[in-house]
Amino acid sequence: MSGWQAVTEDRCYGIVIYNFTSNEDCKLRLNVGETVHILEEEENWYFGYATSNRIVQGVFPKSYIHITECMIDKSGPNPVFIPKQPQIVHEITTVLREWGTHWKHLYVVSVLIFCNLYNYCRNFK
Repeated sequence: MSGWQAVTEDRCYGIVIYNFTSNEDCKLRLNVGETVHILEEEENWYFGYATSNRIVQGVFPKSYIHITECMIDKSGPNPVFIPKQPQIVHEITTVLREWGTHWKHLYVVSVLIFCNLYNYCRNFK
């Protein structure tokens, strides 16, 4: 593959599987679990945006994205991506995202308690 090429509709939606951060303006900051709309690709990189913020576009590594099948609703001004997955997968994903936020808050607020709990659980084996 040489240069940037448009992505076909069957490869335009993905889920971030690793956090990606960079200080370069052209690179998009992504967190695990976010979904992305991929517009273009080259050998190792995608160009697109997080579906939660369509305004900010940038590049991100292909290896950090899991391509997922979806239906695209183009009836409105912006495309809406509807993942093709069982309802239970959607429910589990929603719960994990919600609890991930709670765990992060708990860790930030009370890192000492979190460390003690971790050590207790580790020694419990």
